Amino acid sequence: MFPLNSRYLPPHHYAMARYMYEAPDSRSKMRLGGRIWIIFLISGFSLVVGLLSSYTFGQLDSRVTDLWMQLRYELKPPSVVHARSDITILAVDYKTLRIKGLYGRGEWMARQPFLDQIHLFSQYYTPSVLAYDFLLQDERGDSGREADAALRSKTVVQPILDQLVDFAQTGEPFGTGPLLSMINISTAQGNTRLMAALAASSTRSNAFPTVLAYNFRFGELAPAVHASVVVPWSDEDVYGGPDGKWGGTRIPYINGLTIPESSLHFPENFSYDYHQNANTPMGKLLDYAELAYINVPRDEDGTVRRVPLIAGYTYTDRRVGSVSNKWVASYAFTSVLYHLGVPLPLDAAGVEPGVEVFFGDKIIVRPPGKSAIHIPIDERGAMYLNCNAQFSDFQAVSFADVAPDYRTTTMAERLEIVRDKVPNVFDGHLVMVAPVATSIGDIGPSPLDPHVPFVYIHAMAANNILEGNFLRVLAGPERLRVMLFLALLLPALAGVFRRSGFVLVSGVMLVVYLAVSFGLIALNSYVLPIVGPVVFLIVGGFLILGYRFLVVDRSRREIRKMFSTMVSARVLERMEAEPDAVSLGGKEVEATVFFSDIRGFTSITEALSSARQVELTNSYMTAMTRTIMDSDGYVDKFLGDGVMAVWGAPFPDSEHAEKACRAALRQQETIRELHDQWLEEFGVDIQVRMGVNTGRVTAGNMGSAEKFEYTVMGDVVNVAARLEPSNKDYGTRIIIGEPTRAELPDDLFVRPLDVILVQGKTQPVQIFELVGLRAEIDPVFIELCGLYASALDAYVKREWSTARCRLETALGLDPEDGPSIFLLQRVERYSIEPPNDEWCGEYVRLRKD
Repeated sequence: MFPLNSRYLPPHHYAMARYMYEAPDSRSKMRLGGRIWIIFLISGFSLVVGLLSSYTFGQLDSRVTDLWMQLRYELKPPSVVHARSDITILAVDYKTLRIKGLYGRGEWMARQPFLDQIHLFSQYYTPSVLAYDFLLQDERGDSGREADAALRSKTVVQPILDQLVDFAQTGEPFGTGPLLSMINISTAQGNTRLMAALAASSTRSNAFPTVLAYNFRFGELAPAVHASVVVPWSDEDVYGGPDGKWGGTRIPYINGLTIPESSLHFPENFSYDYHQNANTPMGKLLDYAELAYINVPRDEDGTVRRVPLIAGYTYTDRRVGSVSNKWVASYAFTSVLYHLGVPLPLDAAGVEPGVEVFFGDKIIVRPPGKSAIHIPIDERGAMYLNCNAQFSDFQAVSFADVAPDYRTTTMAERLEIVRDKVPNVFDGHLVMVAPVATSIGDIGPSPLDPHVPFVYIHAMAANNILEGNFLRVLAGPERLRVMLFLALLLPALAGVFRRSGFVLVSGVMLVVYLAVSFGLIALNSYVLPIVGPVVFLIVGGFLILGYRFLVVDRSRREIRKMFSTMVSARVLERMEAEPDAVSLGGKEVEATVFFSDIRGFTSITEALSSARQVELTNSYMTAMTRTIMDSDGYVDKFLGDGVMAVWGAPFPDSEHAEKACRAALRQQETIRELHDQWLEEFGVDIQVRMGVNTGRVTAGNMGSAEKFEYTVMGDVVNVAARLEPSNKDYGTRIIIGEPTRAELPDDLFVRPLDVILVQGKTQPVQIFELVGLRAEIDPVFIELCGLYASALDAYVKREWSTARCRLETALGLDPEDGPSIFLLQRVERYSIEPPNDEWCGEYVRLRKD
């Protein structure tokens, strides 16, 4: 009958057998040199895959960030509003269009609604800045310039008026030319009146800065489709007419708010597609207002996520033969600077208050009397938009409510009308005048809303700057450091956790990373990369799991196959978690060996059929095996009706001796509990003898390449095997060796039995009986053990009469005490025939059974 844990190895598994026989030190080195480095190589490969995925599908990072912003907004308490109360949007909405007519027609062409609004503001309100998100551009070309000339020439206007008079009297139609001329004249007249209104407003005691919008063409923020369409600034734009007698029509106005060169700090190898032209308002308006560009580029999916706070443009001054590159602030940034009281135009760097730009890092704004504001920007000068408020959260007033018709009301009546309808949300506020109706304004997706007026982008940018709520997108080197950290952490976790634990930990790691990325956005902090790390964790985790399953965990699976029925689940888990601690290849270890055998089993089985013998044996072995395994022991083998077990191998255990002895006591207790059941069911009286010994043993897989088993060998094993049958002589049930007794705590009671020389040994060993827990021992029995110990001492000293007297006293306490009976027999014999002079008190036992 083969041992239950023996294994058959087919030829193709011979290499595995050799692995199991290898010295543990060499196996450990192989694992450290192979497994760890291979796992790190897998991690490195997964890192490359993650970086490539991040580069290829980087737009997904932005979409996940949008999702985090939406989730943050949904989770915020209703009482929390992130839109600042000092930002007001004066909205040209559908109500305004219903009252004032469609934008671009009627009175809008004559700028009348703007005039009505400016008249009211200049009289009664003092915003910190009034910024128009309208491109008040004169796009009439030559006909527009002719209309301007016509306003100054009666000879040009009079024929048109005469034709209109004739039409009124006769009804005869006339050509479209006069009509178009009148439209152009009306627009030119409106611009002139608007210029006059701005001029008048700028001279009042409550004067406030006015900002007009323009947009760049053909550059970084407005790339040309074809290079052939690029039209640089004209000489008139740069420095006026051909002879330079007057100032330029556009460049001087844009130059008026440029950022000083000393305040600009460029990284190495900086490149930029400078703008070469722009659409600006007509020149008349520029004398009494400032300019700010409104270009807001979209990402590849059409969503606006970044706002370029500064932009560069270039022009050539042929009079001096030089090319100038200038930088100016955006519509939102310019509005914020005015609102903060930063003097414009800006002074050079180092002079406070002012602005200093570090491309790829930050813009520092130093408002007067306030702490500096550090705005994170990318290498192109753009700020990532932190959308923590919806467009509806911003304070908005319909343009129609502050532009009552001046032709039907007096100024006092207009003010009364406005005061009844609108609270004063303008004084000291940053006011943005902008189209919000979809028919007249730019509408597009933002991170929070797929359809939002673009003034929201400018308002949100201003809100972020004033609130100091910024999202900083990690630059390339920082993203790489995050990936490298994960690439080091994942293999480290793989080395700490088992395969099942690693699955959970890697999943938790992925969830935690996503949670951290959301948390940083919720805290207005950093935007972490998503695609690269997620791909890395999934690919890396999967590959590491596959490698461990196929290669690294092979030894653990072998351990489970070999020991799953021989050790407890607790010990098996420890062995799987620390396979290097399992001495499979032959190693000297400190262990405790246990042997047990049923007394008179041969005569017991003679009265039972074969089937009943198997049934009884299985019932007995199941109970004993469970007790051994529950105490962290290893069931080495079954020897017929006997059991061999080991503590301290294959997995080291510092308490091996104590656990073995307690297991032996529990087995005896179990046998007593099942005694009546076995007696009733099988008609047998089961009594078991046990031997326990402790010391150095050789443990490992032993046998041939075709058949082997894990076991222990050595002198300690042989002694333990001889102690078990020695119980016959002493009438005891558990005998332990002196090394075992030395390891036991005081609560276990043992009595000295003898000094014995077993077969095959040349040196005697001291043996003891393991009785039980000291607290449960009868005091009479403890007294008996004391008498026996003193008798044994007299016996060794050849004091036969003293030994006899003490033994008779002990037997008086318990006439059936086996050790006392056996020792008294030897005392009687030696008192008649003393041993030779070489005798030292040992009992020579020549039998194995």
